[in-house]
Amino acid sequence: MQVHSSLATTEKYDKLLKSSSSRKLPIVEFNEESIQRYAKEDRDFSLIVLFTESPTYKCEACPVIGQEYKQFVKDYLDTLGDELHNSTKFTKQPIFFGRCEIAKCLEFYIKVNIKDFR
Repeated sequence: MQVHSSLATTEKYDKLLKSSSSRKLPIVEFNEESIQRYAKEDRDFSLIVLFTESPTYKCEACPVIGQEYKQFVKDYLDTLGDELHNSTKFTKQPIFFGRCEIAKCLEFYIKVNIKDFR
């Protein structure tokens, strides 16, 4: 089943699919370049990204939120069953999960006007 409307979207989708398939827990690590590329509006898949601080900033909430995010991803994956990327639910509305340390994608963080909760 083809869910893409353009070559650019297909390439983005295929790269995310490959990246997420290679992980036990398919959370893609983004940097400035990759978050800018994948978060653009021209895509036929959903992207849920956790923006977090690196451990050097000693964010007290980040490890807690990170664990909750991982559990959310695991729970979602459980609904898809063993055939993760081949499931009907996934092919109808693909969802990819990502994580991005703010220091690694600061321009994007500023561009989309994410507010600091500290």
